[in-house]
Amino acid sequence: MTRSAVILIASLVSLVPLGCQTAPVSNRPPSSTNRVGETQTLETRKLNQRDLEDFAAELAEGLIRSGRLVPFDDQGPPLVLVSRFINEGSRGTMHIDRNRVFARVLDALNRAGVATAYVDDDPAVEALRRDAAARGEPLPSPDYSVVLRLYEDRASVGRIDQFQYILQMQVAALDGPRAGSMVWSEEREVAKQAPRGGAVGL
Repeated sequence: MTRSAVILIASLVSLVPLGCQTAPVSNRPPSSTNRVGETQTLETRKLNQRDLEDFAAELAEGLIRSGRLVPFDDQGPPLVLVSRFINEGSRGTMHIDRNRVFARVLDALNRAGVATAYVDDDPAVEALRRDAAARGEPLPSPDYSVVLRLYEDRASVGRIDQFQYILQMQVAALDGPRAGSMVWSEEREVAKQAPRGGAVGL
């Protein structure tokens, strides 16, 4: 299976329900990530799905502007696997639709033309993989992987609870001279406030 076939399928990628990977609440590890913009504080009990989708698109645009997605051969733009959405939040992030978040990243990268982005478990990509395996031709390996992480921090002031949600994008090289290392990371955050004891969720 040629690289051009994967590029064609990736450009027509359609997402299927994948579900969120949910991990226990934990403190964010130290990192050298850049933060996009100032924290926004909204008086609401809910984390908005659209907020995350817009943040994902902004992070993808930041990745495009960074110039870090460079090809490792002469076969065209690098292949980028949008691989995981890791939810390290709790009650306020239970019902995140990762497919819609992934879709904004795929759209931004593919439209910009700096990379061909896809999700590994898309039915079209899986069909390509089966066909290639039947012919004994492996699919091209991705050059980069993109991981999205959602964090939630909570603080209380008087009778007000404040929930800070951070969406982080991490990009690792899977090929080239920096294979296995993170080549770019950035995050966006929004703060929500609710009266003590109020329900928090979508």
